Amino acid sequence: MKQILLILTILAVCPLDTQAQLLRQMFLNMPDSIAAYLSKNQRQELMDYYDMGADAVAKNMLGSDTRLDTLSGDFLTAALSEAQTLSIRLVGRQDADTVAIVVRTFHAPQAESLAYLCSTDWKSTRLLNPAPTELIAKPDTMSAEQYDKLVPLLAPYMVKADLSSVDPVLTFSLSIPFGRKDDDDALRTILLQKEVKLDDTFLK
Repeated sequence: MKQILLILTILAVCPLDTQAQLLRQMFLNMPDSIAAYLSKNQRQELMDYYDMGADAVAKNMLGSDTRLDTLSGDFLTAALSEAQTLSIRLVGRQDADTVAIVVRTFHAPQAESLAYLCSTDWKSTRLLNPAPTELIAKPDTMSAEQYDKLVPLLAPYMVKADLSSVDPVLTFSLSIPFGRKDDDDALRTILLQKEVKLDDTFLK
């Protein structure tokens, strides 16, 4: 009986270990096009620091800090530089290879993201960002004239993506451009959030 329990425990743990290793390899083998200012050795050091419970911070080639904030079995977040954050979530598919949802967010100073479906070897990618028009709508209580005045104030359109650390969910929204402070409240009334569940249908 004890041997059966041991086998069941091993079978339950192994997939988690394999997935965790896959995520670590993705971070380690991250293309230079994402963060050429962070060497492969530095990425390994960040993971080692994180595993030791130490502050997972490294000085990158830009002279700023790179911080590994979260590293679990299927989710990673890191502040690659002062201007870029990275989130990765591994998602298993039925009868198919595990894939990753990768979100790169640039802060200059308003947030703008690139979200894409990616193979775990970084060789295949598909952009997931919706059209900005999918994130804007006229409230029933607003006149068409007021709405038509507000929409141009959102240009240039900057789509922001948030990848949940708890659930396989990706949420898109629009950032309000810098310098629109006087119109913030009015602009927020026409903004929508688009929440996407990372299920098999979406990942096809």
